[in-house]
Amino acid sequence: MINDNGAVHLGRSSLDEYTNPPPTTSNLSGRTADVSGNARSLVDALHQLSQSIPTDVAYTFLNDGDADTTDITYRELEMRSQAIAARLQNKLKPGDRAALVYEPSIDYIAALIGCFSAGVVAVPVYPPDPMRIQRTVTRLKTILDDSNANLILTGVDEYRRFASLFAPTEVLNTSEISVEESCEFREQIITAETLAFLQYTSGSTGSPKGVMLTHANLMFNFEHIKKFDEQEAVAVSWLPMYHDMGLIGLVLQALQSGRRTVLMSPLSFVKRPFNWLKAISRYRAYATSGPSFAYELCVQKITDEEMEQLDLSSWTLACNGAEPIRADTMRRFTERFEPCGFRWETFYPCYGLAEATLIVSGGEKSAEPIIKSFDPASLDQNRVVEVGAFELSGREIVGCGKSVDGQTFSIVNPNDQTRCSEDQVGEIWVRGPGVAQGYWGNVDETNATYNAYVKHENGEPVDDGPHLRWRHGLCSGG
Repeated sequence: MINDNGAVHLGRSSLDEYTNPPPTTSNLSGRTADVSGNARSLVDALHQLSQSIPTDVAYTFLNDGDADTTDITYRELEMRSQAIAARLQNKLKPGDRAALVYEPSIDYIAALIGCFSAGVVAVPVYPPDPMRIQRTVTRLKTILDDSNANLILTGVDEYRRFASLFAPTEVLNTSEISVEESCEFREQIITAETLAFLQYTSGSTGSPKGVMLTHANLMFNFEHIKKFDEQEAVAVSWLPMYHDMGLIGLVLQALQSGRRTVLMSPLSFVKRPFNWLKAISRYRAYATSGPSFAYELCVQKITDEEMEQLDLSSWTLACNGAEPIRADTMRRFTERFEPCGFRWETFYPCYGLAEATLIVSGGEKSAEPIIKSFDPASLDQNRVVEVGAFELSGREIVGCGKSVDGQTFSIVNPNDQTRCSEDQVGEIWVRGPGVAQGYWGNVDETNATYNAYVKHENGEPVDDGPHLRWRHGLCSGG
């Protein structure tokens, strides 16, 4: 099944106070907490972790991409987020929106959870780029207007640089909030159906749209991702903290699984890709994620001398998605870093999208990636014709597995909305608990995207409920 990542799905699918002592940076291991599966929300999940493993490090942020680090434990994180929530409760009511304009940081994570705790709908937004100030400020203001944000949260640096740009909307510098304010926090009832945040799309196919994600949407994804966790689990990420792959799959997942997550800014990675692999090696991480370009950049930029410092033998899950997955990049990366302990089966090609919270499909962990070749001329005609692996004219496609448990997808002919046969290419239609609630304030787009019904050949709807119709992705029916 060929998707918009240039990948193929194989196999048929119908679809109190700070607790002492403080953490030390010499303790480089993490662990997966034995958290019960009864948490209804991320607020519940964090509270369980704060009680069961209060002094374990939740996040380590590599301020310079390397040795300058900031740690926060689960107990510290709960206290910090409750202090922010207490301030929000004095300014907003549950259901109001607050935009979060931060550079990647632990402050941003605490503010995000503070919104969750107060029942305020968070709106994560990239801070303005000084090199493209007009364009990025315009996009940010578009999101502020669309979400009707009642308040903007920032850190101290962002407040100094950008607060004047957002007038007359009030800007709150959360760095000035003392942790002692957590004693003023009033517990808010947060249910699985409570709207957690708006995940704004890039706007590449139109104006940015706010995908409405509930705690139930998030917890469904986390339960799937948690299956891959390991003992003494540590994950590493440089991905942006504002979009689904980095935010949900790596940052917020730590609040459900109890694993330690080591973070750095995207700029730290792009400036020196070695920082990413060095963090995996240093912290003995098992998991990370990235698009194909990130793996390719490592092949091109990491030197032989830098490779001598790497031990990647702990790495067992290298998620690959968010853009076309390139088999040649995967091969080059494996060949380059195999002497450092990287294994071909560590690659985990997967497919997902913000409109379905995050993950839609993936394979088995530790299984070798599946790569097949297809006739490109047939693909152009929405037909699937497999060719030999050594056929020079063939187009290599990487397998993205099957639908995650508890969720289904169908491959549908966009012209008559019937299911495709195994040799046909069609749209990806998803149904299940991971599908978001629609687009904020946009009834027309919500109806067009989230209320699609598969039809019988006679034109009558199939009685299996509405689907998320992803018109920008294509798969084959087999």
